Amino acid sequence: MQTTIYFLRHGEVSDPKKIEYGRLPGFHMTQNGIQQVQATAQKFLGLGIEPCLIVTSPLERARETAQIVSQILGNALIKVDERLTEWDQGPWEGKLTEDFYKNSGYYSVPMKMEGLEPHDQAADRVINVIHDLVAGCHGQPIFIISHRESMASAILKLQGKDFSTIHDLPMHVASVWELQFEDNQFVSAELKWDTPV
Repeated sequence: MQTTIYFLRHGEVSDPKKIEYGRLPGFHMTQNGIQQVQATAQKFLGLGIEPCLIVTSPLERARETAQIVSQILGNALIKVDERLTEWDQGPWEGKLTEDFYKNSGYYSVPMKMEGLEPHDQAADRVINVIHDLVAGCHGQPIFIISHRESMASAILKLQGKDFSTIHDLPMHVASVWELQFEDNQFVSAELKWDTPV
């Protein structure tokens, strides 16, 4: 049985202090972020794609995204799964984004991961959610709403690609990736829509 999984990243987040907010509470979408998600949901509606289930990260920005998508697509059932939470940035959480880019080593070559959640671990969290869900929806589409590094890690692991290429994988806010599974086995992943507005 073929199952389609849609990875949807939350919309733009209000971050006036420009920090690595990561798993911190209290970070909500901006009005522009809300409009981005509404536009993405309208694209699904236009194609007649309705999810069997929406599974979301527990963080506010993701849950807000799930609510908007559900309302536009027939009030689909929403489930919160802790495994879809943001990538753990360890000591860099709450620090200035500029400092993280310059000093963490995450953007250096070779990439340094000291204090950061390993990509393999983040990937496994998301992939395990997928495997738990596929059998229950009997081929109907499933929406997963999460965060860039968590979902990008999962895509790269499923594709058998090196995690060092993660910065090259396009996954802007409110963008959508379409993943195909056959009998719970990964088949393909491709960017379906980039940020709509």
